[in-house]
Amino acid sequence: MRMRIFVSIAFVLFGIAFLCVVTELNPGVLIDTWSIVIAIVFPFVYTGILEGFAGFGLAFSAPLERNADLRALRKSVAFLNTLSISMIAFAALGMVVSLIAMFSMLEDRSKIGPTLAICLISFLYAVIMNLVLVIPFRETARKRIAEMEAG
Repeated sequence: MRMRIFVSIAFVLFGIAFLCVVTELNPGVLIDTWSIVIAIVFPFVYTGILEGFAGFGLAFSAPLERNADLRALRKSVAFLNTLSISMIAFAALGMVVSLIAMFSMLEDRSKIGPTLAICLISFLYAVIMNLVLVIPFRETARKRIAEMEAG
């Protein structure tokens, strides 16, 4: 189980590196503090508020524990579902606000690029976090639930 999670994470990171090389993009361009706050920090806090902050440990540990019970695995899936939806929702919020800001600054063309970059990077972070963290752990938990229910 652990190997499957780590291989999937490595594959996503390889894909990002591959895209940076193919497009000749400097990876440093992908770092934006406000987008990290919008697409990663806010969803984690929001999910903690909704599901309980104690759920963080369970969400990421239950899929890896050999002796995790059905209840823990189901809670993990529920937590990770909420986290996934929150990441996409906050990224969409960041995109909309950035687009509104960009449209309000159309007369100053020098501000269009940075504002549009924040819009896209927020969404990129949500996608990457889903691919790297949420999906591997959630799918591992789901497979373990299916195995337990089958036999």
